[in-house]
Formats: sequence, structure tokens, C-alpha cells
Amino acid sequence: MARKLSTTDGIEKMGATELQENGIRYKRLFPNNYKRHFDPFVLLDEFHMDIQSEINDQTNEGFECVTYMLDGSLKHTDGLENNEELASGDAQRFTAGNGYRHSEKPVQKLNHGIRLWIDLPEENKDDPASYQIQHADDLPVNETDARFVRSILSEKSPLKVKASVLFQDYSIAADTEQKIEIPEQHRAILYLPGDINGTLHAEDTLLESGDALLIDLGADNFKVKSKNEAVRFMLITGKPLNQEIELKNNRVL
Repeated sequence: MARKLSTTDGIEKMGATELQENGIRYKRLFPNNYKRHFDPFVLLDEFHMDIQSEINDQTNEGFECVTYMLDGSLKHTDGLENNEELASGDAQRFTAGNGYRHSEKPVQKLNHGIRLWIDLPEENKDDPASYQIQHADDLPVNETDARFVRSILSEKSPLKVKASVLFQDYSIAADTEQKIEIPEQHRAILYLPGDINGTLHAEDTLLESGDALLIDLGADNFKVKSKNEAVRFMLITGKPLNQEIELKNNRVL
């Protein structure tokens, strides 16, 4: 089960659950017995794939999937005849809609990334499948001496999904304070990948590797601060679709 570490007004601190499927190691924030989803998000995984593991000929329906590579690279093929290599810093999106078949195979010995499933609005559930890849050089970056932010999904990012979603990769130097701004009408997830050194203080809450904050609607903007080490974290926000989410295998109804 996921660890529900603490709860305050509209904010939950959680730890990811460790799983292994088909030789792939996951740290899964949700779905689980405690948290079925976090509208508009259906699933959030951090994954590690070695050269022997793969996702082979999987069929999905009813959602969009964004994969962001932290390290290594994957070979993506699908039923739309796409054949792409997803390297460190690259991101891809597929829209499953009325059905999408794909495979993901490791290119390097160690491959590490984030996988996010986003629910499709009801009016898009039967859309035809589509695919998009954006390489690291195409994704917007905001960089200072103390901070590096890559925007995987944002108004300025060329990678697009149907729901209103922000997805950013932050790296901040040691002893650095960073303001976190949550878009209006969005819920938010702040996640520290599991093999990242360093800790992060979100106001009075300490986050370590594999921990997350789930922040509900109406929460104020807040500040995070690193201590003696640099730290990397993911900020993911989304506007709820306010529709029922039912997950059956690889289909979102």
C-alpha cells in the first residue's frame, strides 16, 4: 500500500509504492488501495527499465500518456508506424482515445523516467489515436545559477494534451529557496524521484526521495527550500475534469 504520511488542509504527503512488473521496477504514487486517482491524473509512475525488460505490444484506450526520460533512452514503436528514440530530457505523448497499440524497448542498460496518465475529456474518449515526441532541445527551459526548470507541458511547450496540465522538471542548487506557483483551478503534485539525493522542505514539510505532496484546489502558492545538497523534483498540476474515472487494465472509461 501507499504510505499516507500526513494530512493537513487540502495537502497530503505520500510515499510511492514499489512494484515490479515484467522486469520493470516502478515507484507508483497512484492508483493504489488508498488513492485511486487524482483528477485529472489517472496514474503516476517513476520507472526503471534494464536492457532485458520491455513493454511489448500494449493496447490502451481512453486517456493520454506522457513519458519523460530522466536518464537512458527507449525505442518507441506503435500501430501508427511511428519509430522513435526517446532519450534523456525528451518527452512523448500518445492519445489512446478509441485505441492505441505501442511498444517501449530499452536502448541502454539503465533507463529511468516518469510516466503520467491523464484522463481524456468525455468528448475526446473516442478520438483516433495520435502520437507526438519532443526532444529536450525543443522544450522550454528557464535557467539561473541556482535553478534549472524544463517545461514538459505548459502554455509555451510544443507538447500538448487535451486537459489543462502543467508538468515541469526542477533542479535547484543547495541552500536555495524556490517559489511554487499553482495555476488557478489546478490541483498539484510535487514529487521527488526515488534515486535523487537531497531533501526538500516545502514550508514546514520535509520531503525525501520517493515522497510527494498532493495539493488540492484552493491551496496557496508556497515556497520550497533545499538544504545542504542540490535537489531535483517534478511539479505536475492539472485542472480537474470532474468526471468519473474508472480504470480497467489499460483502459480508462
